Amino acid sequence: MVNSNIEYIYENFLNFTIPEMKSAIRTGLNRVANIILNNARENLRKDYKNVDQSVNFSEPLTKGIRKNKIKQDANGELYIKVRAHSNNKQGSGSYILPMLENGTAERYTKDGYYRGKIQGTQFFQRAVNTFDVDSILIEEIKKKVDSIKHANAR
Repeated sequence: MVNSNIEYIYENFLNFTIPEMKSAIRTGLNRVANIILNNARENLRKDYKNVDQSVNFSEPLTKGIRKNKIKQDANGELYIKVRAHSNNKQGSGSYILPMLENGTAERYTKDGYYRGKIQGTQFFQRAVNTFDVDSILIEEIKKKVDSIKHANAR
């Protein structure tokens, strides 16, 4: 199924202009990035819901999981990044996202007092691994190709 979709996309791309091709690819990239973004945020909410009964600290942290705009590299390839790290807003606490993802070693103060260890939950990695990114990307590009093809037929 995937190979036939790739062939279908390729055959149609031969008849498209460059902006139409980029539009189809951008649509697919945005869709996949949104799926990863939403899954990572949902995993974070589930993993850290009501750690402290007085505050649900996962909500401000979810804003630290975000995507960049689609960019073009030196080879002309389009890409998008979804990342989980600090948003540098005071009080957000999002600087802790990499620690929650990967965990930390045992921590001590300068005076030698033990301050604990954070166990990593891999909330972001699980979001990426829960579905087949390639097949979703190809399916979304195919939908956009059909839409462009239909618009050009008018």
